[in-house]
Amino acid sequence: MLQWFQAAATNNSQYIEQNIETYQNAVDQYGRTALMIAALRRSNKVVQQLAEAESKVQTKEGFTALMIAAGCQNEKAVSILAPFEAGIVSKQNVSALMCAASVGATDTFKALKSELGLQNSKGQTALMIAAAQGYDECVEQLKKKEYKISDATSKNAMMYAASSGKFQIIEQLLKNYTFKTTDQKGWTALRYAFSALDNLNDIQDDEVAQGFAQSCLKCIQLLMDEEKDYRNENDQLTTLMLCAIYGGVSMIPSLQSQFKVQDTDGNTALMHAARLGQIEVLTALLPHEQKLTNDKGMTALMVAAENSQFDAVKLLFDSEKSILDKEQNTPLHYAALSGDEEVINFLLPHYIGKQNVSGVTALMNYIQRGHVNFAKFADEFSIYTKTNLTPLMVAAQSDAPLESFISQKNLRDDSDWNATIHAAAHDSLQAFRQLLFIESQKYKSQPQPIFTAAELGSVKILKLISDGSRMSRSDYLNLELQSKEQRILQSFLKAKTKNLVKYPDGLNALEIAVQVQNSNAVRILGYCIQERDENGITPLMMMCQFDCALDKQAIKVMVERFAGQALKKDYAGLPQGATALMIAAGMNVENTQIIEELAKYEKDYLDSKGQKAIDYAKGSDRTELFTLLQ
Repeated sequence: MLQWFQAAATNNSQYIEQNIETYQNAVDQYGRTALMIAALRRSNKVVQQLAEAESKVQTKEGFTALMIAAGCQNEKAVSILAPFEAGIVSKQNVSALMCAASVGATDTFKALKSELGLQNSKGQTALMIAAAQGYDECVEQLKKKEYKISDATSKNAMMYAASSGKFQIIEQLLKNYTFKTTDQKGWTALRYAFSALDNLNDIQDDEVAQGFAQSCLKCIQLLMDEEKDYRNENDQLTTLMLCAIYGGVSMIPSLQSQFKVQDTDGNTALMHAARLGQIEVLTALLPHEQKLTNDKGMTALMVAAENSQFDAVKLLFDSEKSILDKEQNTPLHYAALSGDEEVINFLLPHYIGKQNVSGVTALMNYIQRGHVNFAKFADEFSIYTKTNLTPLMVAAQSDAPLESFISQKNLRDDSDWNATIHAAAHDSLQAFRQLLFIESQKYKSQPQPIFTAAELGSVKILKLISDGSRMSRSDYLNLELQSKEQRILQSFLKAKTKNLVKYPDGLNALEIAVQVQNSNAVRILGYCIQERDENGITPLMMMCQFDCALDKQAIKVMVERFAGQALKKDYAGLPQGATALMIAAGMNVENTQIIEELAKYEKDYLDSKGQKAIDYAKGSDRTELFTLLQ
C-alpha cells in the first residue's frame, strides 16, 4: 500500500491506473487518501484520475482533498475537485474557500465561489480570515458578498483587520463599512486597533515591533474621525482613555470634549495614564483633569503610587498631594501596597503617621502585602487602629516577620484577641509557632487560638496542633517540634470555652467545629479530641442533634471515633443509654449518610428503656430511614 501513496505523491498515473480498484479510498497513518496526497504534492494528473473515485472522503478532522488543495494554493487541483467537493465543511465548519483565504490563494476563488458566505464554528468567514492576514487581493474579491457578516461574537471583517494592524485592509473596507458597529464586548474597530498594540510585547525584533506599531497607528488614524466619540457601553472607556493607555499623546488635542469623562469605575484618562506611567500623556492631561477622584476617592497620584510609577508620582504630587480618598487613605497608603521603595521614600516625609478612618497606617498596608523592610516606618510602630489592632497583629495575620513589633506581645484588641489568635484566624503557621513561646500566658476566659482555628477551619494551625500534640512532629507540614511547643499544643486540646459570647461554657474545639459545621476542622480535630462531657454527650451526638451539613469524610471520622458510646444518665429528655444513632433517628436527620454510617455500629443498641434507634424514628414518614435502621 505504501507504493500506492508514493505513486500519488510522485504523479505516477500509470501505477494509479493499474491499482485503483485495489487501493481506492485507502488512507495512510494520517487518515489521508491518495487523492489528498496528490493534491498536496501537486500531482495533478493523479488528482484528475482519482477525483471522482476518492472525492468526498474526509480526514478525522473533516478535511477534504479540495481543502488541502486550496490550502497549498494548488489552483489546478481546486478547479478539478470543486465540482465534487465544494460546499463540504470540516468538523469545525471550515470550508475550502476559508483554507484558500488563509494563505491568500486568490486564484482559486472563482472555482470556490459557491462557498461565499459560509461561516466556521466561530462564525468566521473567508473575508475575516483574509482581513486578519492582510491579503488585500482576497479582501477585494470577497468583500462584496461577505462584508455584512459578523462572527459568533458580532465581530466583523473590519474589526479583524484592526485587531491585526492591517491598515491597507481598513482602507479597502472603509467604503463598505458601517461605522460604530460593536461586537458583544461593545468594542468598535477603533477599540480593536488600539488593543492591537498589546501584541508589541510579544514581538522580539525591534524593527518589526516598530513597523507593527506604525501600522496600528495608521489603523487608528483611519478610524478615528468616525468612531472617536463612541463610548464602550460596558466599561465606558473613551477614545481619550485609550490614548492615555497606549500613549497616543498626538491625538489628545482632537479629543478635548472627552476631558474629565469617567469610566465605570470613575477613572479618568489621567488616571489611566498614571497607572501605566505615560508621562507625555500625563503632562498633556494634567491641566485639564487634575484633582478628580474615582469611585474609591482615589486621585491619579494615588493610582500612580499604587502602581509603582515613580516619575508619574513626582509629576502629579504638587497638584494632588492634599487629597485623601473616601477612607482617608493617603498616597503613602497606596505606595505601601506596592512596596515600591522609590515611591515610598518620596512620599514618606509628607504622610508618615497618618491613619485612615479605621486607624490603619501605611505600615499596616505594607505588612499585609508581604513587604518586610519595616525600618523606614519606625514612626508608625506604636500606632494602632481604632479597634486596637497592632502592627504585631497585622504581621501575625500576614505571616510576616514579627521581630520589629515583639514588644506588643501582651496587647489585645477590642475583641480580646492577641496576635496568636490573629495568626490562628489567618492560618499563619510561622507567626503562630513563633508567638506560642512569647504569648504563652494562660487564656482563662479569653478566646483560645484553637477555638478560632476550629471555627474558621485554619488547616495548617489545626494540623500543627493535632500532629504536634500527639507525635511531636507533623509530616503534613514537614515540621519537627520542640518539647515545650508540644506541651503548649497539648494544652490547647484540653481547652474549654468559658465566658464567650458565641458559645456556651464547656465546649472543646471539636464541638465548636461541629456547631459551625466546618468539615476541615472536624476531620482534623476528630483524631485528637475524644472527650465527652459528664453526661456522656459526645461531639458525634452533637453532630446528630444539629443535623450538621458536614462532608462525607468528616462524618466518617466522627463515626469511627465516637460510635458506640451512650449517655451515662438521663439527660435533656433522653434516657440513659441513648446513642448518637437514636438521637439522629429521633431528630429525623436529613443527612442519610449519618444514619447509614452509624447504623453499621449502633442499630441494635438498646437504651435504658429497651428501645432501639428504629423506635426513635416512629414519628417519621421517611421509608428510607426505616430501611437503614431495620
